[in-house]
Order: sequence, then structure tokens, then C-alpha cells
Amino acid sequence: GYSSLAYLRQLPMRRLKIDRSFVKELPEQDHSRAIVNAIIALAHELDLEVTAEGVETEAQAAYLVQQSCDVLQGYLFAKPMSSEDFFARVVQPRAESG
Repeated sequence: GYSSLAYLRQLPMRRLKIDRSFVKELPEQDHSRAIVNAIIALAHELDLEVTAEGVETEAQAAYLVQQSCDVLQGYLFAKPMSSEDFFARVVQPRAESG
């Protein structure tokens, strides 16, 4: 979708997402590293949390964690699932063990 840095001043937000098109080439591509590092630094300066979309490899995850990205999401962790599957996989086991 369309995005603009002007929205950072105009819209109330708590989180900034890094598009998977930038994550896809991490950590190999210099330009992707520069863009991701800049997004994380800018977001943190604005007191925003950062979520990286499309994390598919351990190398991508390690790089993003090293750069202090707050939340990682992608196929490395799980495929998209219904709320019922999420409940059965994550919520219910925690309730049973606690």
C-alpha cells in the first residue's frame, strides 16, 4: 500500500512495520540492511515499537534481533492460522500448564 513519512506526524500510532520486501534480502544486501537499520532507529527515536514482517530464516531473525527489532513475524515461527488454531496451539496449552 501507499505509505508516507508524513503519517508519522499525522496519525496516532504505537507501532511501525517493516515490509517483508526489505526483510527478504537480509542480512546479505547492503541496501536492505541500511533501510531496515534506519527504520528501526527512526521508530525507536519516535518511541514506536517495530515489527518486521516476513521473517523466514534464522539469519534474518538473528540480524533483526541484533538491531533491536521489537517483534518478528513470519513463516519461521508459524504459518498463518485461524483464531481457533491459535487458541488450540498457544492459549490453551498455557492455561493448562499454569
